[in-house]
Amino acid sequence: MDSTEAANRANIKTARLTGWLLALTVGLFVLTIISVCLMAWPLLYPPSVPSQVPPTNSGGTFMLKGWTPVIALGSCLVLSAISLLIVNFRTRNNKQLIKENGNLNSELTSEKEKAANAIASVDGLKQEAHSASQRAKEESNSKDSICVLFKECERELNDLKWLKTMVDEQAEDIAEHVVIKSIHPGSLVIEKSPRCVTLALVIRNESLFDITIHAKDITGRFFFNTRPLKDPVEALIDTGRLPIENLRPMQQQSLTLLQPLLKTEAETIDEATADSNARFWLGNLSIPISVENVPQQVETKNLRIRVEVEYALLSEFHRE
Repeated sequence: MDSTEAANRANIKTARLTGWLLALTVGLFVLTIISVCLMAWPLLYPPSVPSQVPPTNSGGTFMLKGWTPVIALGSCLVLSAISLLIVNFRTRNNKQLIKENGNLNSELTSEKEKAANAIASVDGLKQEAHSASQRAKEESNSKDSICVLFKECERELNDLKWLKTMVDEQAEDIAEHVVIKSIHPGSLVIEKSPRCVTLALVIRNESLFDITIHAKDITGRFFFNTRPLKDPVEALIDTGRLPIENLRPMQQQSLTLLQPLLKTEAETIDEATADSNARFWLGNLSIPISVENVPQQVETKNLRIRVEVEYALLSEFHRE
């Protein structure tokens, strides 16, 4: 803005100066013409009567003599040249000033564009900073939530240490936590083939694991009074007597066993029917308890047949 005003003021001053110098030049030019005319007039139009020529020293006639016209003419030319040089100098200065003004305007426009771009970039950076701040807050909140959840889980794990201790103890001896709640004498077949005796064990899982008893792994035999029976015992599995698989904690299920009898064994049992103390002993049975699909290493153990459930009286069986 300042450079434009300065250029305008310089143009105005130059125009005024040019007008004055032009007027001065015109005036000098007119004076020069008059001087030349005065100097050339006597030469061009001499008087016809010599007596009419005024004397040289007479002051009645105005006439330039000697170097006076030349000096006057030279002075006019010099002043005119100086005037033209001044006008040319000021004109060139004005052109230079206008050029510089144009350059300044171009630079100002460029700087304005740069400033606008910088402002836009700053706005973009502010937006990015705001977005980054929002993300940082969200991440901070997420970290805080994770820390809270972690501490809560840690507290719950600390509260469950006793449970882990119990699990480890049970994994060392699973048979200690699986018990026979009762025995139910079944049928006694001694007169027709196949001769056998059946008995159901009610097994309760008091451990923290799901337990399984595979029928094929059951071994051993019943003893009648103090004598072992010959054939090994079998597990009865059918639609009414399901196998014990993944029995959940604190649940119970029956396991039905079948003891085959030889004819001689059946006769011995028949002869002891009148004996109220005649009984079968189950202590020879081997019933493995297994735990599957758990991270802990649980050793397979045999079901413990305690004293209170190791005998089944002959009189409690249903004879067929």
